[in-house]
Amino acid sequence: MDERRRRRDIRDGASSKREFATAQYLNECFEYNESTGSLVWRTRPRHHFKNNQAFSRWNNKFPGRQAGTAEERGYIILSLNGVILYAHRIIWAIIHGINLCDVPDEIDHKDLDKSNNRKSNLREAERWQNGSNRAIQRNNTSGHKGVDWHKQGKSWRVRINVSGKEIQLGLYKNFDDAVAARLAANDMHGEFARVA
Repeated sequence: MDERRRRRDIRDGASSKREFATAQYLNECFEYNESTGSLVWRTRPRHHFKNNQAFSRWNNKFPGRQAGTAEERGYIILSLNGVILYAHRIIWAIIHGINLCDVPDEIDHKDLDKSNNRKSNLREAERWQNGSNRAIQRNNTSGHKGVDWHKQGKSWRVRINVSGKEIQLGLYKNFDDAVAARLAANDMHGEFARVA
């Protein structure tokens, strides 16, 4: 396994061999504030550190401070023992009392705010469901999800992705008919449906 993949697996909690991946260890590091959705550093125990100097230095600086910072996509990330982790994955592990390696691959932010890590805003999802609950892409020219201009057919093409498969809903000469067809199909996404 190459080094880049190993780091990604650790970041994503795939390594259960790391001591910091356990639910107990995470609870010793963080207090989760459910009303704000944030993690706050706790005073960490001596066994988290190699020596007394590192233990004292860390515990004189961090306890009581909010953990993490927003990265360019909006997710809150933080470093724990030199490994970059997503706050929402740590929070899921803390909420459910599970090890980091047992956190589902996809955690959806219901309101699309990737920094909103309140329990009520997080839900387990399949990749396609997580993709269903996203804002309209910047390169969309129709202003509606799943509707684009099909040059060859000189019509509006309507599509939807369900369970990882693209379903073609047809070509429409009339834009309003195309939008109506896509909106009607939106129920296929269930609770993950998002119009725009």
